[in-house]
Amino acid sequence: MNQQVNSLKSAIRLGKRHAVKATQKATQNSSTILFLRELFAHPAAAGAPWPSSRHLGKRMAAPVALDGQGLVIEVGAGTGVITQALLDRGVGAERLLVVERSPLLFEHLRKRFPHLRVVLGDAAQLQTMIPDGAKIDALVSSVPLRSLPFMESEAIVAHWQETMPTGTLLVQFTYALTGPLRHLSARLKPGHTSIAWRNFPPARVVCFEFG
Repeated sequence: MNQQVNSLKSAIRLGKRHAVKATQKATQNSSTILFLRELFAHPAAAGAPWPSSRHLGKRMAAPVALDGQGLVIEVGAGTGVITQALLDRGVGAERLLVVERSPLLFEHLRKRFPHLRVVLGDAAQLQTMIPDGAKIDALVSSVPLRSLPFMESEAIVAHWQETMPTGTLLVQFTYALTGPLRHLSARLKPGHTSIAWRNFPPARVVCFEFG
């Protein structure tokens, strides 16, 4: 009898694992199709030839402190790869504020993460989305600063500087694997850098500090 019970429990656990993997695979496929639709419709805004990988997501989430009490704001959330990585790392859902300016991707994020605060808005207007008096620990950005027109990128970074408190962490990725980031390096204090080689294309994750 015990052997039969143990066999049944093992079968249930195996079934659950398969169900989770199937759900994850379905979500990934759906997200990829959605990303490609957005890429063909708005290539400049997408700023990438393929969705971010979970490996890039882990590197983006890694610098974010888990013991903070302030908001972790994600801008340019896309299909939610980095959002999921932040949650998997242990960032509390109550700390996350997710911002996406594409209506199509915004609706996808709302359905994928119904328990999160997901806002339809522009990275250059963050001040209007942050609750009064809120503490901010980190800004996690997938905004394609290098792909946008120079003046637009300049305006976004200038707005971030005005909005983010001193000491706030900025995590930004870029496909430029070497050299300074013209919009950020001259304005902010640089920190840790790493490269997600298992991403297409490989991407560099750079941390900065607002001062």
